[in-house]
Amino acid sequence: MKIDVKESMAAGGSPAQNMRKYESYKLAFDMIDEGIAGNCPLQSIAVEESILTDRISSTLNAGKQNASPANSLGHALRQWHPQKGSPDPNSALFDEKMEELFPRLDDWRKERNALLHAIVKSAQGDEPETPASEFLLRAMKAAKDGLALVRKVDKWTKRQIRKAVKVNIEK
Repeated sequence: MKIDVKESMAAGGSPAQNMRKYESYKLAFDMIDEGIAGNCPLQSIAVEESILTDRISSTLNAGKQNASPANSLGHALRQWHPQKGSPDPNSALFDEKMEELFPRLDDWRKERNALLHAIVKSAQGDEPETPASEFLLRAMKAAKDGLALVRKVDKWTKRQIRKAVKVNIEK
């Protein structure tokens, strides 16, 4: 992942902050890759949610939406547009890419939640509701889908922050 230093500086970052952010994201992507390669998809899913939440919150703040720091993807998505649960077409940050991504993000969030609670879920004395082999296949798919969403949201975020920085500079 590449951090654009000029963009981040214009948005209020410092070179030291940029390096720390880069190192954090490098570690996060390494952990995602290790989770997928090592058959530990829940590790990947947890880190992906963290990145998605951070990117959406950063974008909202760059667009002067005055979002509070989101502690979950669901919280970040609700901040995006709390009334309708979907992006506001009148928002300065709205674009067709996010309109397409929003339902996919929410569906992935729901699958992530289901997976985290499904690994051993069962009634007392019964077998788990989801067999281990089926669970692992489903979790691996969610981890790979999450990585694809992280990449799409990251591209969207960079576009939106560039737009926000440009608007703030022109003011």
